Amino acid sequence: MIFIIPFSESVVDNLTIQKTKLTRYCYINDIDLVSNILANNLPIKNTRIALRNILDFLTFIDMKINEKENTCFPIPATKIISFFGVDNYKQYMNLLKKLDIISAVSYQDGSFYKVGSLYTQYRVHNAYINQENLAIIILDEDRRKDDFTNEVTNLDSRFVNTIKQLEVNIKEAITAEIQYYKDNNLKLSTLRTRISRIFYTKRKRFIKSGTKVNRVYHSFTNLSKVSREHLDMKLINVDVTNCQPLLLVAHLIKNFMNYDNSYLMDCEAGLFYERFEGINKFDRDEIKRSIYKNIFFAFVPKNKFNKRFKELYPETWLALEYINNSGISLAAELQNLESELFNNLIPEKSKYFFTLFDAIYFDNINDITAIVKSIKNFFEELGIEVKVKIGY
Repeated sequence: MIFIIPFSESVVDNLTIQKTKLTRYCYINDIDLVSNILANNLPIKNTRIALRNILDFLTFIDMKINEKENTCFPIPATKIISFFGVDNYKQYMNLLKKLDIISAVSYQDGSFYKVGSLYTQYRVHNAYINQENLAIIILDEDRRKDDFTNEVTNLDSRFVNTIKQLEVNIKEAITAEIQYYKDNNLKLSTLRTRISRIFYTKRKRFIKSGTKVNRVYHSFTNLSKVSREHLDMKLINVDVTNCQPLLLVAHLIKNFMNYDNSYLMDCEAGLFYERFEGINKFDRDEIKRSIYKNIFFAFVPKNKFNKRFKELYPETWLALEYINNSGISLAAELQNLESELFNNLIPEKSKYFFTLFDAIYFDNINDITAIVKSIKNFFEELGIEVKVKIGY
């Protein structure tokens, strides 16, 4: 069976009424798109499985857009095959192209394959991104076993058990996301993606390491901060204020490179992002993403945030320019420094815990002192003061 509930501000009430229909196969997407999919000749005879395969893939590309902050990115053929199967993946991709969702595009050199690999580059079309007639799509359960994979060796068993058992209170999380969407004038596509991540936690449980960095990724990595406030476990969280900007200082110190004292002071005081207020009328989260995109994880001198950075911190800017011209991946360097700290934070007394990049979540209040001390010691060894935020 396929249940379709038109999306509205009161959708959570509908979900409560029909809670027996909430399965691991819950999605949010455009109702017209679903109708068009079902109106076509599908690559396999089982309509429910074909729709599930497509909706799973669309969830993947939604997350990819958020991760890359771009609608154009390479996708390995093996990844596409994992959704659609080796015998049918080309038919599925042709259907998605026909429906104006995604299509292959060439690289700058005109080729359709990345040199040395079989990575085809794809562009997700605006017609898909800007859809507005949303609905909750629920497919009934099947005999498929719950998927859980852990690719990280020597990981504390409590971490693994937490990711396996943790759940999101879906009604509360969706209600909170709708309110956040209204309060912050977000795009409808952003709300769709944030809700999609909530449903994803019901469907896929995993723990894995990054391909080029030592970060630990898991099913709750992409869950928004708003949704994380509605987990079914009462967890304390500790995170570092201005963590990535401070890690840049750590990197520069370790490599005997210059930086501005004003940069260090702003980061230590937790005021770094505030120095960029007023640009494009962005809020703090948008400022943070733009700085990562145009300064730390890429270097775009013509960008407004990059120009402001140069005005505020000229010595640090020169160091970043040098790093960029040297071909060093600053993103990988900073993320590995981050992992060096957070991957080794082990709460002694907590039964449940997990890390989330520059934060750690755990359930025993008696672990706070030791965790905060470990974080501060990591930075103090490099002569850096750090502020931490503790959430309950």
